[in-house]
Amino acid sequence: IYSDIRQTKLPQDGGNVFTTIDLVIQDILQRTVSETVTQYKAKWGTGIVIDPWTGEILAMCSTPEFDPNAYSTTPIENMNNYAITSPYEPGSVFKPIIAAAAVDAGVVSYRTQIFCENGVYHAAKGGRISDHGNSYGTISVETGIVKSSNIMMAKIGEKLGNTRLYKILANWGLGQETGIDLPLESKGIVRELRKWDGYSTRRVPFGQEIGTTSIQLAMAF
Repeated sequence: IYSDIRQTKLPQDGGNVFTTIDLVIQDILQRTVSETVTQYKAKWGTGIVIDPWTGEILAMCSTPEFDPNAYSTTPIENMNNYAITSPYEPGSVFKPIIAAAAVDAGVVSYRTQIFCENGVYHAAKGGRISDHGNSYGTISVETGIVKSSNIMMAKIGEKLGNTRLYKILANWGLGQETGIDLPLESKGIVRELRKWDGYSTRRVPFGQEIGTTSIQLAMAF
């Protein structure tokens, strides 16, 4: 057995891999989320920082964390990337998305005045809706977003209707994967339109009856 120099192939460098992660932002985000989860005794937490012009992910984290060097002894739940795997009901943070879509559709403008029933609204076939002890009369859409009025959003939902609301969710990427190149991404939870009713009309606009992942919500914004 001998070596023939003519058959020797010199090694070649492989392809480079570049990520969009910013190490400084990642470190700040990781520490902030971990501290917040500890402060509020939460089961888990997640955070994402995105470049709004490009959609590039500058930082992403989930806690509880795990040490890759101790992989075999780590609880499986600690390995979950909650930012993409775990949908939750977004609540009031969802209001600006629906409001912006309603303005874009020409249903309202940010200056449109809406009567917010002085704090309690009994919607026909839509149940009781309140502003959590606050009492607002006639206010603009812009003010309603600042004040986080459920009643204002419910009335915007009435103006849009279920079919248009459902299309808005689809157009903004809710109920579908973002396509991020990571495993086990959830589509979130958006029920079929035929299952929506008068409660859906009023509650989807303020972030109830749907489930979004953190990555979906960040990308929608």
